[in-house]
Amino acid sequence: MNRSLGAAAAILAATLGHLACGSPSTPTPPAPPPQTLTLSCPTAVAAQSLDGNPVSITFDATASGGTAPLTTTCTPAAGAFPVGTSPVTCTARDARQQTASCSFPVTVTRVPRVTATSFLAFGDSITEGIFSDCAGGVVPNIALFAGLNRYQELLDVSRSYPTKLQAMLSSRYAAQRVAVQNAGRGAERVDEALPRLTTELASRPAVLLLQEGANNVNADHSAIFIAAGLRELIKRGQSMGAQVYVGTLLPQRPTATGGCASKAPNAAKVAEINQAIRAMAAGEGAVLVDLYGAFSGSPDPLIGPDGLHPNDPGYERIAATFADVIKQRLEN
Repeated sequence: MNRSLGAAAAILAATLGHLACGSPSTPTPPAPPPQTLTLSCPTAVAAQSLDGNPVSITFDATASGGTAPLTTTCTPAAGAFPVGTSPVTCTARDARQQTASCSFPVTVTRVPRVTATSFLAFGDSITEGIFSDCAGGVVPNIALFAGLNRYQELLDVSRSYPTKLQAMLSSRYAAQRVAVQNAGRGAERVDEALPRLTTELASRPAVLLLQEGANNVNADHSAIFIAAGLRELIKRGQSMGAQVYVGTLLPQRPTATGGCASKAPNAAKVAEINQAIRAMAAGEGAVLVDLYGAFSGSPDPLIGPDGLHPNDPGYERIAATFADVIKQRLEN
């Protein structure tokens, strides 16, 4: 019995000695240093309000690095933002209580509105949308008129200034339904336009855009005669409840280009006639739209080869000039 206990004690001692002298354990590698916490915000957020009421805005602030879990809060939080500019500050925090922050503006603009939405563009072929083409080529989907003096007249209402103005106003005043009616008629003079204007005004437009008189210049009518004819048109528009915007005459070129014959034999008289139109418009309380000034008083480069009708950039300039005055006078 004692011999058995001795043997057991020897085995236990040997086992403990073995454990004490065994292979060393693998050291635990040091923990990596914590990553720096960063937070990225948008540069800016912009939105539009159609009616002036607050707009629902969403945005993301992205945190990276740090020690999970990460939390991010923004003040004010995403949601309804009023018209104006609101500063937003976002802060991220990690498990080690590291913090990072960033800021950005949220800007809500009110879609512009205009106090008048129905426009009647009344005038001659420059309102109608005539282009001159000395080359005589046929342009698809364009009404072709037999021309004299070695040029052709091409009517393309889709490229006329009223069509371009409609697009400009509809884009800017997206919350409203804006209509620009093209009531142009080629070869018309101011002294014969009154009956037709009366008929067109039956639709009761809020604004009459009047650009007439180029054919009177070609007929060698005086500045007094042309201004008097425009005065009657202005009075008729006002009597039927329309605000009247009257455009000065475009500059003309007495010598044509590209082999054309000029349609502007009295181009030198335009500046004098426009002086009379300016004075008359002021006396009648009409809004003057200085198209002559918008063309810098020169037919080049915005008048086409016949010396009378605008080219595409010219019609664009007319539309933009009317749009600028409408913005100044009617936008709220």
